[in-house]
Amino acid sequence: ADVTAVSNGHAACEAFARQGFDVLLLDIAMPLMGGVEALQRMRDRAVEAAQPMPPALAATANVLADQVEAYRREGFAGVLCKPFRKQDVLNALCAAIGTAPVTLPARGTA
Repeated sequence: ADVTAVSNGHAACEAFARQGFDVLLLDIAMPLMGGVEALQRMRDRAVEAAQPMPPALAATANVLADQVEAYRREGFAGVLCKPFRKQDVLNALCAAIGTAPVTLPARGTA
């Protein structure tokens, strides 16, 4: 996987404007602009450019049922609960892009 990491919501929107992504992982509580606002701005840009919008995952520790439902209403395809493990991220990414789940090898193996 090619990963683009940024430090805040504004930088996430700028990266989205410069290049295409297959899936987005947005922290709900990013500095300068949270994940919900960043997703809305990205969605607006995709509509303006007549480009498809990739699925987005919300990364957050706020995972009460009503909070998760609110993220889904905002357009997130799924929610990744903090703290998370590598396998959790992989599972969420596979679900978001519609591929079969993949299991990471156990530590100390291939």
